[in-house]
Amino acid sequence: MSTVRIATTYMQRLRGLLFTKPSSDELLIPGCCDIHTYGMAYALDVAFLDAGMHVVATYRNVKPGRRIRCPGACMVVERAHDRSRDWYQKGTSAGQRIRHIVEERSTR
Repeated sequence: MSTVRIATTYMQRLRGLLFTKPSSDELLIPGCCDIHTYGMAYALDVAFLDAGMHVVATYRNVKPGRRIRCPGACMVVERAHDRSRDWYQKGTSAGQRIRHIVEERSTR
């Protein structure tokens, strides 16, 4: 099962998954509606979420050297591309798992 990490500092947000090895873990970047894959060594699966944690756009197999924007998104979830695993679907909720993690961290 994958875990969800949250990029809470400026440097974590800037770095994203850059300089990491592919894994099943997901990275949540709050306050983000624009990502890039410049310098990445592998492709990503990306889901943009709105303030209500609903998926507003998804992208699979985003190759290195790309930039994706999603006006209206408030956060993004990224992971190493894995075609064998399900990914978020546009119009669905990102799920209680991510909501719980975000709420738990924001109360600290």
